[in-house]
Amino acid sequence: NTGTLAVQAGTFQINNGGGSNSGVINIGGGTTVDINGPYTNAVTGVIQGTGTLDIRNAQFTNNGTIAPTVIILQ
Repeated sequence: NTGTLAVQAGTFQINNGGGSNSGVINIGGGTTVDINGPYTNAVTGVIQGTGTLDIRNAQFTNNGTIAPTVIILQ
C-alpha cells in the first residue's frame, strides 16, 4: 500500500505476505486487518483507527507508526 486503505466493514485479509505499507491504513471500529505471511510497515507507514490488526500468522516488521487506539492481536 502506497496510498490510503480504509477498512470500513468486515475483515480485510492480506495473504501470502511479501507486502509493505508506506501509506496509511485506517482500520474502522469493529473491523479487522488480518495479515498472513511477511509484511512490513515502512518508516512512512501509518496504521491507525479503532479496529483490530491481527498479526498472529504474520512475520510483521514495524518501522513506522501504529496508533495506540489500534487493537493488536499477536
